Amino acid sequence: DRASAAASLDAAATDVGFFYVSIPGLAEAGDRLLARCREVHALPQAEKDSVMSSKSTHHRGFSQTWKSGQGSCAMRPGEGPPDPKEAFVLGSEGEDLSPMHGPNQWPSEEVLPGWRDAVQEDRDVFLGAARAI
Repeated sequence: DRASAAASLDAAATDVGFFYVSIPGLAEAGDRLLARCREVHALPQAEKDSVMSSKSTHHRGFSQTWKSGQGSCAMRPGEGPPDPKEAFVLGSEGEDLSPMHGPNQWPSEEVLPGWRDAVQEDRDVFLGAARAI
């Protein structure tokens, strides 16, 4: 029953510090999403720039903490080299249910054919798992 399952998850998270979830298709979706991440991060800089998060009212899309010669929010004066990071941020689309819901920016279909649909399908697997838990 749900109450028993919730108590077991709570005990594992509280007493042990973690738990494993085994849901059919979840590991495969994760592998595919990692591959999709590698694809978007391997794009030429001009393509990344075309979907920069700074162009989105919801801060969705590609972002970098450092570009050559432009400094970094992760760099402190006098401390070693900068710590460059890249991210491609996606969120819930659809109805404007909250400030967190809104349109994503996507690489063009010409550059990464099928990428958007594939990412959305695998994201749905993770959302389904989260809802099941």
